[in-house]
Amino acid sequence: MGIRSFLKAVGSLWLAVVLLMLLLLAMASATAFESTHGMQASQALFYKALWFQSLLALIGLNMLAAVLARFPISRRQIPLVIVHGAIVTILLGAWVTKRWGIDGQLAIREGQTASAFRVAQESVTLERQGGGGRVAADLDSRLARATHPVDLADGPVLRLGDFTATVASYLPDTDEVSDVRDDNPVPNTAVEVVLSMAGEGQEAGHGSNQEMKQWVFARDDGHSHSHGTMSLHVLDSEQALTEALAKAPATQPASSKGTVKVTIDQESYEFPLETVTTQPASIGASGYSVRVLRYLPHAIVGKSGIENASDNPVNPAIEAEITGPKGSFRQLAFAKFPDFQSMHGKPEGQDVKIVFQAGEDQGRQDEPVRLYVAPTGRMGVRFTTEDRQTRSMELTLGKPVETPWPGIRFEVRRRFDRARMAHSVVPAPEVRENPTPALLVKTSRQGREERVWLRKDDPQAVTVDNVPYVLTFSDKAIPLGFEVTLDRFRVGRYPGTERPRSFESHVTFNDPAQAARISRVISMNAPATHGSYTLYQASYHRDQGGRSTSVLSVSWDPGQPIVFAGYISLFVGLLWALAQRVADKRRNRSANNGAQTAGEVVVSS
Repeated sequence: MGIRSFLKAVGSLWLAVVLLMLLLLAMASATAFESTHGMQASQALFYKALWFQSLLALIGLNMLAAVLARFPISRRQIPLVIVHGAIVTILLGAWVTKRWGIDGQLAIREGQTASAFRVAQESVTLERQGGGGRVAADLDSRLARATHPVDLADGPVLRLGDFTATVASYLPDTDEVSDVRDDNPVPNTAVEVVLSMAGEGQEAGHGSNQEMKQWVFARDDGHSHSHGTMSLHVLDSEQALTEALAKAPATQPASSKGTVKVTIDQESYEFPLETVTTQPASIGASGYSVRVLRYLPHAIVGKSGIENASDNPVNPAIEAEITGPKGSFRQLAFAKFPDFQSMHGKPEGQDVKIVFQAGEDQGRQDEPVRLYVAPTGRMGVRFTTEDRQTRSMELTLGKPVETPWPGIRFEVRRRFDRARMAHSVVPAPEVRENPTPALLVKTSRQGREERVWLRKDDPQAVTVDNVPYVLTFSDKAIPLGFEVTLDRFRVGRYPGTERPRSFESHVTFNDPAQAARISRVISMNAPATHGSYTLYQASYHRDQGGRSTSVLSVSWDPGQPIVFAGYISLFVGLLWALAQRVADKRRNRSANNGAQTAGEVVVSS
């Protein structure tokens, strides 16, 4: 087969159709895969995969061969050559972007300044605290699509002086588990408490249907470390234990029941509880008012909903009513559980939050369970009920005792004198939609080796011979070369509704290469370019405090001029081909008309 025959075969139309159909199928599959597995996994499996790049290369080779097979090129073939060359140019520009382009995201909160952005490339960083150096290494992009743990025989190795960190394993999704260990270099007493409830037909102390375990720690200085319902106190003598078990609980009268804090569109207003229980109070100039309908010192869940069990401030809560331009709604707010909110009748789109802060003296009474440990290891416990009745007794490790609450037994199962909370990582049963991958890193310095688990975006401190290091597993950070400050974020809504229509970021660029600060507005259809990067408005989200975080896409596309040149060439070639075809039709029509006239002359003769 000659060279021309080979070029005609490679540049044939049927091969072009097959390749373009395969490209269409691949892109449709990539779009569907990205919707369920995320952008990073989709890029690793499709757009950045070798087979996808090879498919694009074959399409470019097909177009180039179609041009070369027509040499020498006649004047009539020029439009076809321009079109094929334009497609090759577009593919070349895409390859340049893929090879050297940068595409990432910058998440920045209102009032904050950022000087770097993240790209979809996982990396691990080793840094010595105190300015002792920093090194980083990228991970193999194929790990992003892993569905099972991967052992890395040739994983990245990071070195700072004589300290070495080697990435040994990759887990695509993980859960964190906690355990208490008795190896703390600093003394810290802790006990494992077990609350058990006897099942129906069982006697106390003879088995149980339900058990609840909890570790309770004491502070190193001997003071209590409260856990809300339990506290542990390390005493300095046997006599102190005897006195603690005999001492009656103390309580103080509340000087103030608390404060009602109302937040509307990030603006907060505070009212003493007593001033909003008798009549509504206006909330600034917002057009809203607040009134407390019920104050429950001891809120419990009853048969008909939230009820008050006593006048003791065990679980202070309020039921408040907010009235505004779009109606009114009610909300329960608990002092001890500010994140739990129960709302009734809230109109759509109202960004209102109520927080109840109990008075300083509210709830200043003994916890329901107070544990004591003496230096000799003797232990005791004092139970305090809601009606202030107490029961005190000594404890024996591993032996349950009866509590004042019917059917509930109490047991100290284990005691550690050097307790610490240890965290470890285990593989998730299956890779979830929003996974948290982790790395197993083996560290060594002067013959001392350790194993450290790194969950993504959760830095770990490692101290060796009093030298502090920090290991971080995250997406790769790239410096912008300038600073971006989010001055303000605005959300536009459809008239008469609360549905977002658009959102925009008001930013300020502070570039050391320029003397002036530049203010720009980045919206959904209006990106901003500064330096080598173009910033696009991608999305946003708001935290529980109402503060907005703007998510900007950051792009540097070195292949863009090449792609644009290809588009222009494609347009010129198609326009030239169209004009040539129109001219050919006119010439054919004129030739046909001339032949028809000549025939008529012959016939008439």
